[in-house]
Amino acid sequence: MTNNKQDKKLKTKKRIGCACCSFLLLQLLVVLILIACLFIRCSKDVKVRAMYDRFSSRPVASANVTIKHIEHQLFKDGQFFYTHDHIVRGVTDEDGYVTFPDQPYGVFDKLFYSNRGLYIKATKGQKYGESDYHLYDHGPETPFYVYLNHEKAIKERNMIVILKYCHDAGFNLYDPTNALRQHGFTIREISTTEHVNIDTLRAALRGYNCQFWIIADNQPHMSPELYDLVYEHFNRGKGIFIWSDNDPYYADSNVMLDHLFGSRMSGNYEGKQTLVKQVNGANLGIVEHPITRNIDHLYEGVTISRVEMTPQLKPLLYSSDGNVVTAYYDDGKKRALIDGGFTRLYVNWNSETEQFIINCAMWLGFRE
Repeated sequence: MTNNKQDKKLKTKKRIGCACCSFLLLQLLVVLILIACLFIRCSKDVKVRAMYDRFSSRPVASANVTIKHIEHQLFKDGQFFYTHDHIVRGVTDEDGYVTFPDQPYGVFDKLFYSNRGLYIKATKGQKYGESDYHLYDHGPETPFYVYLNHEKAIKERNMIVILKYCHDAGFNLYDPTNALRQHGFTIREISTTEHVNIDTLRAALRGYNCQFWIIADNQPHMSPELYDLVYEHFNRGKGIFIWSDNDPYYADSNVMLDHLFGSRMSGNYEGKQTLVKQVNGANLGIVEHPITRNIDHLYEGVTISRVEMTPQLKPLLYSSDGNVVTAYYDDGKKRALIDGGFTRLYVNWNSETEQFIINCAMWLGFRE
């Protein structure tokens, strides 16, 4: 009996010893694999696309892009075991793309001891963008996006002056002005039916002001001096946005439209529909344009008017009855928007309308 017990103890010790040896060998194998990985280098193409902003997603051609490939491989205690920085530079093509071929991409990318990423910087003039990325699960065909922000320009040209004449019940600009402020614009809203102090308004419009929005009423309020100030502002290359609505809520709009573009607003049309993207060039819905990019649905307004088109104006939104409810002017130096559905600013407000308003402000205020 005693001998049997001793034999069992010896066998148990042997099994434990073998298990320990196996575990130690496994650990040694893992260490050897990790060390070997230091010398195994794979590569992949890294594609970067530079764009001006997140709203219109306009590509930036001839932007200088610097990409810094950062790799840290660590011990368990967090100390660096291996580190490598690899820097390359390139210039984007007309579609905003630049590809850096055969960039280092090691086996460590899928192991928990690694910390890998890209630091990308794009510049064009004073505009710049910076992004940090991790390379995990990033396909070689998928571009990294760098948005060149307008932080410097917005600090200088961030103001939108809104002259609001209509005071119908429920009409407020809380949603659009809040959205614009969140995107870096400073809003100065002048809500009145009285005569505006021309000197005060002229001072607000001088310097680096972005744009001037006017919301018409059902009767005229603007003085000849104020009309002249609007024309002066527009002719200096500053954007204007003329908002109207159904008859007769375009009293002041028509004076300006006739003077600037030989156009006018007219009609009293039932709206209340959601517009979709234009199909096959039909005169209906949302026209493809940088302002309407990434917008698939847009509320047209409650009761609306139409823009009488001239050779100078281009359609942006066709209402549900086939009339142009929103038009734009762009001669390369001056830009304007004309809209016959200002109820869109406070009725059925949603993310698509917010995107539309932001896109309008960006298009009016910034250009290459």
